[in-house]
Amino acid sequence: MPHTPSAAKRLRKTEKRRRQNKASAKKVKVARKAVAEALTAGDAAKAQAAFVGEPKKGDTPARPGAQAVLDRAAAKGYIHPNKAPGSSPGSPRSSRPPRPSPLPHRRSEEDSSHGWTRMKHR
Repeated sequence: MPHTPSAAKRLRKTEKRRRQNKASAKKVKVARKAVAEALTAGDAAKAQAAFVGEPKKGDTPARPGAQAVLDRAAAKGYIHPNKAPGSSPGSPRSSRPPRPSPLPHRRSEEDSSHGWTRMKHR
């Protein structure tokens, strides 16, 4: 229970943000899942429609695709802007092989055959 008016307002704002973040995360998850299911089924037209979106047809409203959902989530700050282009399964960035780590690999025991030990400074 908040003790001050500012703490009560902070609690209200936090709860509102939590609900918005949860709803946006769900939209992103559903959009990505639709594209992934269409790709695994091998239906290219359905995958394209899930990725780009479907226009308005008659009385049915237009449905945004995974690309639009991710771009909006990045613009609103729900996900990082650099994550949006490659996080959809249908995007070209998601099909790339992983980049090698820039950090050098640790040497194995066979490589360190010099026999020296590190001295601990006291």
